[in-house]
Amino acid sequence: MTSLAPPSPGLILPYAATVPAATSPPPAPVANVARLVRIQASTHWLLEELHALRGSIDLKTHYRLAEMDRALTEQLDEILDMSLRSELHHLVDHPPIDDSSQDEIRIALAQLEGWIGGLLGGLAMSGPNTADHSPT
Repeated sequence: MTSLAPPSPGLILPYAATVPAATSPPPAPVANVARLVRIQASTHWLLEELHALRGSIDLKTHYRLAEMDRALTEQLDEILDMSLRSELHHLVDHPPIDDSSQDEIRIALAQLEGWIGGLLGGLAMSGPNTADHSPT
């Protein structure tokens, strides 16, 4: 039985230059798709509740809705890559809470829900390797 000795250090293999270096896949545009889906569901149900109230909300509810809108955007910031965060902030321009009307809040939430829906659709079209599907 013969054993194969490792090549000598000075030996240059002709195919060594053609072996591609191991590359890692590009980072996912969304760090956690499950969390993105939960954020979209929250936004959707906030809009449903707001439509059911038909504009008859008190000042305390108005402030709470505006804060929830901002909180949803902050949660998105935590899971989006830099280019998507930039796109989100370009799209979502929050007026100061005191200056925002119920209609402005409703429009902001609808815009956010639509953007997230488009993002999820784009991720689905891109294939399974575009995001981390971790359950957290």
